[in-house]
Amino acid sequence: MKREIVKFRCSAEERHTIASRAGKAGVTLSEYCRRQALCGKIIAPPRLTTEEQEYFRMLQTHNSFMTRLANLFKHKDPAFN
Repeated sequence: MKREIVKFRCSAEERHTIASRAGKAGVTLSEYCRRQALCGKIIAPPRLTTEEQEYFRMLQTHNSFMTRLANLFKHKDPAFN
């Protein structure tokens, strides 16, 4: 989809506020403005706690190890027998 440029003027303080809200919502400044204009409401995903972030990292590590094991079976490594 080809996108077109839409410009609007705001003060430096307003831009900072909009950029800050976009960051809190986890989207880019452009995406934030687009969603606000089209929907008028942006729901920010809840922040993960430190414990949840640690669990997420552990899951990523386990996923990496499982992928490596699956590749061993898939490519039938003779040293694995």
